[in-house]
Amino acid sequence: MASRNQVNVALSGSTGSGTFVGTTSPTMTSPSLTTPILGTAASGNLINCSGTPWGSQGGSPLPMQFASGSLSTAMINNLSASPVQIVAAGAANTLIMVQSFIGHYVYNSTPFTAAAAQVIRLRLGTTQSLIASVVTNAFLVGTNSTTNTGSVLAVSNTTDASSLGVGLFLVNPVATEITGGDSKLNWYVWYQIITTV
Repeated sequence: MASRNQVNVALSGSTGSGTFVGTTSPTMTSPSLTTPILGTAASGNLINCSGTPWGSQGGSPLPMQFASGSLSTAMINNLSASPVQIVAAGAANTLIMVQSFIGHYVYNSTPFTAAAAQVIRLRLGTTQSLIASVVTNAFLVGTNSTTNTGSVLAVSNTTDASSLGVGLFLVNPVATEITGGDSKLNWYVWYQIITTV
């Protein structure tokens, strides 16, 4: 019987160098395969493979985006008439999905005057349902700084077209303005932009 080396030398049209590779558990060093038919991989990480249509598979993660800023005392005093936009509106078929937020209320020396329903909340657009409270009434009228964190599992209480193509705002949800005070709010929001069909 011919040795493995003799068979290797006798093969016509073979390329590369080295020894034969068996079909069970082979070990290859730097192989270069031309248009191989590999079947379905049982394991491995293909995230960096080129030509893989991740966007069409429905499993690719949407990029997380971040925005931050501050509300001055004057802005807080005017949030009912002039909500503050913190994330710009996208295209007509896009939806802002808030994943989490932090509201850091920095008390200075004078509490705000605010009725029980007056809080600072997140809202989509100008007519959409409120999403979450960033600062509660107790802290607006109190004398302490606070940090409020939260995750938003639902974009809003409704799913109508007013959720699409609109920005994200901080608002006072009642018609009467919050008055007085001399404190501020630092805000931080993590969100994703979803394109609807």
